[in-house]
Amino acid sequence: MSLAFIKTKNDMQQVAIYDETKKIKFTDLQDVAKAIQQQVSNELKADWGVNAEIVAYSTIDSIPYHAWAVTIKNKLDIDVYGYHFVDDNGKPYAVLQYRDDWTLTLSHEIVEMLCNPNGDRLMSSENFFCCSDCAEGKGACENIVPAEVNGVKEVLVEVSDPSQAPNFGYYLTVGSRKVLVSDYYLPSFFTDTVAIKGKKYSRTGAITRPKQILEGGYVSFKNRAGEWWQAFKVEGKLLFRKVGDSKETLSNQDLMTIITYVLYALGVMALTIILNSIFRKKNHEIPTQNSFQGFRSFQKNRL
Repeated sequence: MSLAFIKTKNDMQQVAIYDETKKIKFTDLQDVAKAIQQQVSNELKADWGVNAEIVAYSTIDSIPYHAWAVTIKNKLDIDVYGYHFVDDNGKPYAVLQYRDDWTLTLSHEIVEMLCNPNGDRLMSSENFFCCSDCAEGKGACENIVPAEVNGVKEVLVEVSDPSQAPNFGYYLTVGSRKVLVSDYYLPSFFTDTVAIKGKKYSRTGAITRPKQILEGGYVSFKNRAGEWWQAFKVEGKLLFRKVGDSKETLSNQDLMTIITYVLYALGVMALTIILNSIFRKKNHEIPTQNSFQGFRSFQKNRL
């Protein structure tokens, strides 16, 4: 089902931010909401054609029913930093864990929720990894998808995931405060086949080629058989993992590399439509070691 934006009196969908932890001063929360409002109205609208009214609320009871709520919590019910999904009525929502870089996660979730409200937006991209590291103007395949992956058919549209790390984020200013927000890719990330000199493929320009995954980033995709896979960029190489396959595991070295990176930067693992049929949550963080080891049983517990 495609969920249309629910209009406010200002003819915009409202996104309501609420701090359940009470660790954030409400004035600070309001400043962050203003910064993300700048990002959405001044940048995301021009790039992706979506807009919203971003409002901070001091109490959960004051949030309007029509708003898409984003709640900051001390701890989530699953071992991730944040996720966005839809409730039983088809209304998008997001939650995130309070951390030092919570503004980055908040921006990440809001931007992705606006670009993919239902978590089911896919782009056909059979040559995704072939072109992910194309040299400018050449289109040569430098990354070959392992045979067991069985190719790529469609890629989940999660605009912040390939450049999710804090070092690829950027700052917006509200008064005297600088707010860290998330980078996100542009439509040209999918539509271009080769890099065009001087053209940006993400808001900051950190992504310099179509379909490029930056260090610590990832994408989720369906293969030709309709199975869901994920690809992570770790120390310059792509690591592929089939979602929910107990036989396909990362090596201990690769696993520890991912864990180490998470301790350094914001990790994300998208499980949007992937987990729609598994446990009705969409994860947005690379799992911890326990999450990887218990991934199969974790899914079973959420059925």
